[in-house]
This record gives sequence, structure tokens and C-alpha cells, in this order.
Amino acid sequence: MAKNGFRFGYAAHYAAGKILQSIKNDIGLRALLIDENGNLKEKGAILKMPKFARTLERIRDDSKSFYTGDLAKDIVKDIQDGGGIITLEDLKNYKTVVRRPLSSKMGNYTWFTNPPRVVALFRH
Repeated sequence: MAKNGFRFGYAAHYAAGKILQSIKNDIGLRALLIDENGNLKEKGAILKMPKFARTLERIRDDSKSFYTGDLAKDIVKDIQDGGGIITLEDLKNYKTVVRRPLSSKMGNYTWFTNPPRVVALFRH
């Protein structure tokens, strides 16, 4: 999908139009959604994310590099260049947490979603 692209659907196009200036101010979204003339790409356009596709391929080929290798360095650099504060040490020390998804039946379908983070419960 990232490599071959996906169609810029009606709902996404409409929503993007509502936050156009924010999209233009974001380097990644600008590359994905803004055409060479500075306008929002047309509804139905095929959107491709070649850099993200290459990142996914790098993870596929060497998953450990996401946390400790050259890919980790590239990720940290991109985040820091965008004003973020993540460090190589953060990625190296990260531990995944596996939680049971929440589920609900609706007709013949079972819907699954991530449970809320504990922090989110205390914000309200």
C-alpha cells in the first residue's frame, strides 16, 4: 500500500481540505497530499509513500535495526529534526507491552480495538 499507493478517497480529501494549512506546514503530509503547484491533490489521486515503504522493507529485512541499528539512527534524526526529543537510548530500552484487545459483537461481526491507555483514563 505504501509502495504501490492508495486512492485519496472522498472522506480523507474532505478532511484534508479542512486542515490544509496544517498539512502544508508538515513536511511529511505536504509530500503526500500537496501537488507541485501547492494545491491539495485531487480526490481519487493515487497517494504513494516511498520513504515509508523503504522503512518497512528495512524493518522486514532487519527488525533489530529499528531499535538499535542504522534505521534507529535515521528515525531518531528525523524525529529530532522535527522538534522531537526521542533518543537512541529510548529506542534501545523500549519494551513492547502486549494487551488483550477490547471486543464487541455487532450482528455477525466481532469488532476489536486497543484498550485505552491508563493515562487516557485519568485525563477526563
